[in-house]
Amino acid sequence: MSEEIALHHRIPDDERPAVEALRLALRDSAMRGVHLTVPGGEADSVAVPPATTAILRDVLDLLAATGQATVLDDDSEIGVEEAARLVQTPPAMLLHRLEIGDIPHRLVDGSYVLRLSDVLAFRDTEAMERRALVELGILTDEATRGDGG
Repeated sequence: MSEEIALHHRIPDDERPAVEALRLALRDSAMRGVHLTVPGGEADSVAVPPATTAILRDVLDLLAATGQATVLDDDSEIGVEEAARLVQTPPAMLLHRLEIGDIPHRLVDGSYVLRLSDVLAFRDTEAMERRALVELGILTDEATRGDGG
């Protein structure tokens, strides 16, 4: 694949306090709105749209917690091997899920091609279903014991 679908950023440890301060400032100003001021820019201050502010907060949360963040282009197309890694399942199992129609895909020269956004949506749905099954198991165990918790 020649196009880059991920931009990975890592910050030096000495910048983490500034990232944390910026993260807290964005959290505190969420209700009032965020304005960005760039010295020497064409405008004195630019209002940051709420959706962009939310994205910046999420990235800053990751940077503050781990010192790194990756931004993905979810319109990119990927192959089965890459999709299987993202879903954390063997490629053969992913192929089965493609064949039964669980994930949108197309065939190009006999190879499956998937949109990254579809793979990520599938992964999120699978994670939600797994959490629900675990919770159901816990509730079933409690009901079987008859102690209600």
